[in-house]
Amino acid sequence: MLRTNLAPLDTYLADAMSLAGAEFLDRYPWPMLVVPEPSPDVLVRIRRPETVIEDAANQSTTKINLNPRTLKGASLDALCLEVRPRRGGNGNRVSIGRSPEADVVLLDESVSRFHAEISWGTDRSQCVLKDLGARNSTLLEARPVTANVRIPLSSGMVLTFGALPTRFYTPEAFLEWVATGAPRAGASPGKWPDRP
Repeated sequence: MLRTNLAPLDTYLADAMSLAGAEFLDRYPWPMLVVPEPSPDVLVRIRRPETVIEDAANQSTTKINLNPRTLKGASLDALCLEVRPRRGGNGNRVSIGRSPEADVVLLDESVSRFHAEISWGTDRSQCVLKDLGARNSTLLEARPVTANVRIPLSSGMVLTFGALPTRFYTPEAFLEWVATGAPRAGASPGKWPDRP
């Protein structure tokens, strides 16, 4: 998600260690997609100076400032992307895709402009995935998802959008993962699927 407040993994690690569980969940109330060990290509695209965030509501553009000084001491073993609507978007449904208009922007050529969506009811711990007819499909635990069919999600499931593997977490499960098993100092976040 290319937003000005894209936090490095170390921010979540530090907050999980210093905040009470309820405080952490108040600060990070959204489900998460974790992109394991992003390829250098992804990191270069995130850091490039021409990468921008468009804010349709304010008709403004903000350059992303993720240079090495900003990320000093940060772990780049995983990118943590909040599954939340853009400002002014629908509060219980989030679009995922390569388009800058998607709620969660995934920078990978194999991802469709509007690839999939995740929705929930009043409780964000009960989420549902729907493939939006993406050309390179969506995989759930390595199985293709039929377009426009709603599939319940559980924390820890591997979702692959095109060729980009991610792991899905509800807010509570993300806190548990960060507090007990998230990567530290070069460790990888568990066993991840290889990129096709």
